[in-house]
Amino acid sequence: MFNDRGKTLLAAGGALSAVIAVLHLVVIVMGPAGYRYFGAPDEFATMTEQGSFAPAVLTAVFALIFAVWAVYGFGGARLIPRPPMVRLGLALIAGVYLLRGLSAVPEVLLLMRTPDAFPPRFLVFSIASLLVGLCYAIGARQAWRRLRHREH
Repeated sequence: MFNDRGKTLLAAGGALSAVIAVLHLVVIVMGPAGYRYFGAPDEFATMTEQGSFAPAVLTAVFALIFAVWAVYGFGGARLIPRPPMVRLGLALIAGVYLLRGLSAVPEVLLLMRTPDAFPPRFLVFSIASLLVGLCYAIGARQAWRRLRHREH
C-alpha cells in the first residue's frame, strides 16, 4: 500500500519546485537586481542592463524545468496523472537537487573561515536544495514499488 508519508514528501517536493519556478519568473521581472540577489552570474545582470533578452530567456527555461519537476512530484504523489518514466524522473530530480544541496558543505566551511566570502542567503539556497532533494528522494523511495505500476 502507498505510504502516506511518501505521498506527502513527493507533494512537498512538487510544491517547492513550483515555488522555485515562480521565483525564477520573479527574477526576470526584478531585472538586474533580481539576478544579483539570487546569485546569477554577474554577466546576467550586465546583459539585462544592456537590453539583452538572453538572461530572461535562459531564466524562463529554468522556470519551465522546475515546473516540469513540480509535475513529477505531484504525479508521483498521485495528485495528478502520472507523467512518463516517473521513477526515472523522480530519481534524476532528487539527484540534481541533492548534488546542488551538497554545496552547502564547502559553503559552511568557507563562511567559517571567511564570514564575508559571500552572502549567507546563498547557503540558505543550498540547504533548501538539499531539503527539496530529500523530499524527492525519500518520497520516491517510499513509493517506488507503486510507481512501477501504471494504475493511478
